[in-house]
Amino acid sequence: MKKDKDVIILKNFYFESKARLYIARLEEAGIPAFLSNVNTTTFIPFGHGGITLHIRKKDARQALEIIKELDAIESGEKPSEETFHDAEKEDILFEKEAHAIKNRRVNSILLFITLFLLSLFLLRIFFRAAGYFEWFDYF
Repeated sequence: MKKDKDVIILKNFYFESKARLYIARLEEAGIPAFLSNVNTTTFIPFGHGGITLHIRKKDARQALEIIKELDAIESGEKPSEETFHDAEKEDILFEKEAHAIKNRRVNSILLFITLFLLSLFLLRIFFRAAGYFEWFDYF
């Protein structure tokens, strides 16, 4: 019974996002896991990868296989299962157009803000040249 409750450290991480990805993959395989020292490394980012991934000792063998697979994908030794080589040309064009529309919206908003600020600056110059706001010289 005690063997089921033994917890071991499986891996150390520098970044919480990466650790969360590993945990998600482990939990997808039915292996319960948790992280420790997440808040400490967020506030004090120095050290040796202080975020630790913990699992039950009895799940170690299966978890190590999953971790090795994830490490191989990350290092580029093994290609990821999720590739987009089977995407059709229409799908790719749709994605490009969707991103282009989003970028156009952002660019138009930035253009509007820039023109608005420029017009305020020009109005300020005009009013100062006309003699208004002499008492407002600190601006």
